[in-house]
Amino acid sequence: MHEQQTPVTLRTKWSKKKVGLLVLALIFLTGTLLFQLASEKIRQAVEQSLLAQANQSINGKITVGNISLSFLGYVEADDIEVLNAAGNPVAKINRVHIRYNLHDLLKGQLGPQLITGVTVEEPEIWLTYQQEHSNWDNLLKPTSDDSAKFSGKIKLKNGQLHLTTDLFEKTVNQLSGQFDFLSASQTSLTITGQLDQAALTAEGHWGTDALSEITITAKGLDLTKLGLVADDSPIKITAGKLDEVTAKLGNGQPGGTVLLKTLAGHFSGVDTTGALALSQGSADFTKQEQSLLFTNGQALYKGQPITVNGQLITTSTAEQALDFTIQMPAGDPTALLPNLQTGGNIAVQGKVTGSVLAPVLSGSFSLDRLQFGTMTVSGINGTFSYAQEQLKLLTATGATTGGTVSASGNIYPDSEQYSLNISGSGLDSSQLTTKDVHGPLSLTGTATGNAAAALLQGSFTITSGKAYGVSFQTLTGNFVKQGSNEAEVSNLAMKTDFGTFYPEQISQNVMEQLQQRNLPTSRAEAEKKITEKLTDKVLEKLLR
Repeated sequence: MHEQQTPVTLRTKWSKKKVGLLVLALIFLTGTLLFQLASEKIRQAVEQSLLAQANQSINGKITVGNISLSFLGYVEADDIEVLNAAGNPVAKINRVHIRYNLHDLLKGQLGPQLITGVTVEEPEIWLTYQQEHSNWDNLLKPTSDDSAKFSGKIKLKNGQLHLTTDLFEKTVNQLSGQFDFLSASQTSLTITGQLDQAALTAEGHWGTDALSEITITAKGLDLTKLGLVADDSPIKITAGKLDEVTAKLGNGQPGGTVLLKTLAGHFSGVDTTGALALSQGSADFTKQEQSLLFTNGQALYKGQPITVNGQLITTSTAEQALDFTIQMPAGDPTALLPNLQTGGNIAVQGKVTGSVLAPVLSGSFSLDRLQFGTMTVSGINGTFSYAQEQLKLLTATGATTGGTVSASGNIYPDSEQYSLNISGSGLDSSQLTTKDVHGPLSLTGTATGNAAAALLQGSFTITSGKAYGVSFQTLTGNFVKQGSNEAEVSNLAMKTDFGTFYPEQISQNVMEQLQQRNLPTSRAEAEKKITEKLTDKVLEKLLR
């Protein structure tokens, strides 16, 4: 008997999920193939249309390393460089994402007017603004076809800006923000960045049919890192903060050249060394035409408070000239003149002029009291000038011992040396010497050396006086005084009513020798002796 065999049939069951995945895979593969084909066509279209149009729109050149199409519908361009007409780079960009509507993208319609958004990653920008000219001037060519212009937003991410001005050269990091092309003729911007440790912001608008204005603000800038003074400058900045500075750029008419309209700010904590050593300096500043005006300036000079106001002027030859007023209303003279015996207060009013590299300080001063040995000079007033580490004492007059003294000449503050011409009149001679001499004294001479070892020498005249009881019309001579030693006199000449005598020294012995000659000691005594002699002669003749 034959057993009947039943055939076995293998059935594969396909779930809807598996079928769906297979369809998606086929669509993906098909889409990928179509995308690759479209990507190559789009890349060629970008190079032939968009890049060509971009190059035609500028006075310069734009180069691109690579162009591709992302799955998200972006045109991606890598390694972009923009050169100005001089062939210098004004921008380098790591990557740019350009967004289109998908149907425009697939049709190869890539005109700038069809772009819906742009993202710029890691741009590096060079901006030079010197003598009111920028390396971006005339970069864009004018065009009358507004329909072909881009209208949308350009976003910046993590960029760098290399900024060069007449005052400094710095790099702004972490540059982010956006440009909003509101219309074919109007653009606005909002940018933030980091300049050293300071926060930097820029916002504003510009265009061809309206006035342009861009405001740039920085807070917390370190003044020592801005390169504000040249290496050969006699004044160095060692500390200080630019607390806030705001610059406004704009034009005077639509489409006109963008210029620096205003600049204002405040700085504090400034320390300087060199030709002018200050500490804790602060001031407000504003730009006015070709000048930078400083107001509310305050600082300490050798620990003494001063006020400063004035302007830094940029001349037609690009040199910077100074025009400042400095005042010290009530300073401690012992801090300013430590090697002199001074007292009271010192007040100074001065002007700083000349160039930044060769400043000149000139003005007037008053000093309550100055001690020279046993002589005290009070109520001193004078004028001065200071340049190239040399102080010129133009005039200085004070009161002492019943009269006045004056001085003029050169003082060298660093070495504490001086070379002065001195004069005096109406001085009480009895207070200037230990000798028994009385009468108003006048003198002329020089003072050289320093406060510790001064050399005074010159000539003097005492009128209508007495020396150890002997009257004289004038007593003249020369003097030399070294440091605190007693003054030495020479070439003495004593003019009396009975002639001129030339004693070697003024001393009691010398005067006694003159008296032994039976000389009268006063005019009254001389008149008495003359009367007696005349009477004797008359009587002698009468008795004969």
